[in-house]
Amino acid sequence: MKDRRGQAVVELALIIPVLLLLVLGVVEFGRLFNAYMTVQHAAREGARLGILGATDNEIMNRVLQNTVTLDPAQVVIGIAPAAGSRPSGSILTVSVSYNFRVLMPLLSSVVGSTIPITATLSMRVE
Repeated sequence: MKDRRGQAVVELALIIPVLLLLVLGVVEFGRLFNAYMTVQHAAREGARLGILGATDNEIMNRVLQNTVTLDPAQVVIGIAPAAGSRPSGSILTVSVSYNFRVLMPLLSSVVGSTIPITATLSMRVE
């Protein structure tokens, strides 16, 4: 009977690192997916505002308002064409890029310390 209790402890000690790695991987993937969805949403909101005649600064502010859960220093916003050259019927493109920082050391050794996330959205100016 004593041998069986020791066997269970050894099995648990062997399984816990694998289980912990799996759980932390799921959490890290959840963080990555959240950042991806946030970047997509911010690009969409910026483009929606831009097609209504907003300035580049207003579009950038709207994008930054929609990326509050991300590090603002890592958010890069691109708007084409410039505010003065957007006649009705032309295409406005808003791109948002973000460098997602990986926190899990084992995963960062495989994919790198950052993962670039980019969303580009084009809409016709009204």
